[in-house]
Amino acid sequence: MIDKYKQAFQEEAREILLDLESALLELNERPDDTELVGRAFRALHTIKGSGAMFGFDDISSFTHHVENAFDEVRNGRLKASAGLISLALAAVDQIKVMLEESAGQGKADVTATKNILAKLRNLTSGSDEASAKSEPSGTLDPMASPGLAGHLALDFASSKPPNDTGIGSLRNWKIRLAPKFDFLTSGANPLLLFRELRQMGTLQTTADTSAIPSLSDLDPHCCYIAWDMILTTTCTAEEIKDVFIFVEGSCELLVEAIPNPSPNQDVAPPAATSQSVLSQHIEDSAEEGATARSAAATENTLSDGRRATDRGPAASIRVAVTKLDQLVDLVGQLVTVQARLGEVASRSENDEMMGVVEEIESLTAELRETSMSMRTVPLRSTFERFKRLVYDLGRSLEKEVELTFEGGDTELDKTVIDQLGDPLMHLIRNSMDHGVETPEVRRAVGKRPTATIQLSARHAGAQVLICVSDDGKGIDREAVRARALEKGLLAAGVELTDSELLSLILAPGFSTAREITDVSGRGVGMDVVRRNVEALRGSVEVSSQTGVGSQVTLRLPLTLAIIDGLLVRVGPARFILPVANTVECIELTQQDIENAGGKHLSNVRGEVIPYIRLSEYLEIKTEPREREQIMVTETEHGKFGFVVDQVIGDHQTVIKNLGRVYRNIQFVSGATILGDGDVALILDPHRLVQAVLRGVTQSPKALAQAAPAPSPRNLAHAAVSSG
Repeated sequence: MIDKYKQAFQEEAREILLDLESALLELNERPDDTELVGRAFRALHTIKGSGAMFGFDDISSFTHHVENAFDEVRNGRLKASAGLISLALAAVDQIKVMLEESAGQGKADVTATKNILAKLRNLTSGSDEASAKSEPSGTLDPMASPGLAGHLALDFASSKPPNDTGIGSLRNWKIRLAPKFDFLTSGANPLLLFRELRQMGTLQTTADTSAIPSLSDLDPHCCYIAWDMILTTTCTAEEIKDVFIFVEGSCELLVEAIPNPSPNQDVAPPAATSQSVLSQHIEDSAEEGATARSAAATENTLSDGRRATDRGPAASIRVAVTKLDQLVDLVGQLVTVQARLGEVASRSENDEMMGVVEEIESLTAELRETSMSMRTVPLRSTFERFKRLVYDLGRSLEKEVELTFEGGDTELDKTVIDQLGDPLMHLIRNSMDHGVETPEVRRAVGKRPTATIQLSARHAGAQVLICVSDDGKGIDREAVRARALEKGLLAAGVELTDSELLSLILAPGFSTAREITDVSGRGVGMDVVRRNVEALRGSVEVSSQTGVGSQVTLRLPLTLAIIDGLLVRVGPARFILPVANTVECIELTQQDIENAGGKHLSNVRGEVIPYIRLSEYLEIKTEPREREQIMVTETEHGKFGFVVDQVIGDHQTVIKNLGRVYRNIQFVSGATILGDGDVALILDPHRLVQAVLRGVTQSPKALAQAAPAPSPRNLAHAAVSSG
């Protein structure tokens, strides 16, 4: 049980460290922002206190010293200098290593820890004294026996003098801590919580023992004591609640302010004449707690073992990604079985069975949507991770760069997001090294000395477009051409379009840098981008304007598991077209073909739309038909149509990979198993249109030079073998 909570701390701590890192980087830009200082301090305070609670003493002790430095900043005795922030970022890295060590992965360098602490002492030049002053002293036994009235009042000396108002004024807070019965078995230690509160100000505590059962009913592993406290501090309610952040799920917690005396009332120091007021609040809280505990105990006796202190269901729970993946896999199998059931029911012509099948289909669709939404997460946290990369590279390359975000709330399948780290890292490094100029050069050409790199995301049908753009010097096309000729990637005299020339930077081993540095020059980065994105069934597009900047766009699928599709037939073969890209379906008659002079164009309500005849492009023999169907699809190049023989209907499509042999078939994004057991290929409209517009080929054979002829039958066999 304790190991489970330790793992929860490690996961939560990593998230808090990410927020801390983000706060520090923002503080580097706005060193006088007290809100950012408080945000960093609270993150450090939470890691310190919770680390000690769950046995991570080395992390707690180390973080304590960093926290002291930011406490000095909060109190105005120390500046949030670039040196302090640099040290704090180094401390964040060290805490990450210590967390990895605690999880049995690697080993933390003790010397690095000592060096960081030594530099902190030199920088703060007073934090040693502050650290000693804030160290917990004395002991507290929260399980001590009650007095005659059944309550135990304990007073704690403040670690801050009453006249030290810090960044706010002194206030009195009433705190009620009522642990659930499993509080102690979860690894929580109330003693450490009281010590944390004591460091925030003057603390008075009363133990409520009214819920302790008779000896015969007592479970030694359960916690029956609650505590009512009065805390006099300059801290806010949020800062007080942060002390309990890792135990809030296993206790009832109340934090509320005690109203200040009226203006016409004489005010005395908290430790003096207001003592009676605080005592009254303690007594009131204890009495309320006793009444509540008594009622809860009665309810517990009358209800089949329900816990007295159980609250309603938690607002959220943490679920392992492997369980979510397993759920999506099971839903995918359910979708396939449901399709088979529908096929059987349609052949039976049984109306009652068809009604049941329709209900199952509706429930399956809802279950699919719910399970898929559970796996989608916003891109903001992924974008935030690269602030540190830009900060470190900026110092290394002596460049001033600002990283901005747009569309951070755009959601994407976590499976896709997990594989985006390396591509985005390489794109940012490439912009920092090749695109962004030094401040001196930027001033000389009339630009702002601080460059901007922007990460943006937006939905486009069933895909998400993620762009990495900069306002640097752009891509030198002549340098790209010269390097391509030198490496044999381009034959002399061959003319390329602008997009084809720029796409050469994605080739393996390609780099315009003449010297190999720690940042670039090996020609690996952009190749990694291309490979990783294509592995996700995505595509990479490069655009650039000389002197203005460059942009790399990653076009990625929303999910790698299940999509809504349209099942269509071309001759004897069946294919899937994504619904999200489809605009409408119209008829194509022989008269329409004659009116267009035999050209592949269709007039749709006055709009001329080009179309691709799939039977011709995929080399499928079909019988001439009087009427065909055009599936009008929205692509990045505008509206295009795909001519098919028949539109069969909607289809919940479970995506299956084709396998390595067919990985070069760019216009097919996967396959799915139909209700009758046959396989249908999933077409990628964007890549089909790109292939036609670029004139790469007129048949799919040339697109897969290393693969067997990719006829639908061959591809179907590949889908079955890989499925």
